[in-house]
Amino acid sequence: MKIKFKNGSQIESIGDASEIKRSQRAQEQIAKMSEQIQYWQRNPDRYIEFITGVKLPWYRKVWVKLSCSMNNTRIVKLWRT
Repeated sequence: MKIKFKNGSQIESIGDASEIKRSQRAQEQIAKMSEQIQYWQRNPDRYIEFITGVKLPWYRKVWVKLSCSMNNTRIVKLWRT
């Protein structure tokens, strides 16, 4: 593809136009984010430690994991009071 400007200069694209995929980077980022979300859902105790910056004792970690597995809820619902 060639773009010509009023001053006479032009820009020519490199490569074939059929190879261009604008959404490829977005799809990669979406895939990485979905993996990260699944990780946090599997490890709610680590999510709490990461967000709050406080290291939980072992009994709190067990309580959080049991509560999430028994209620089958997300961590956001668990900590609303």
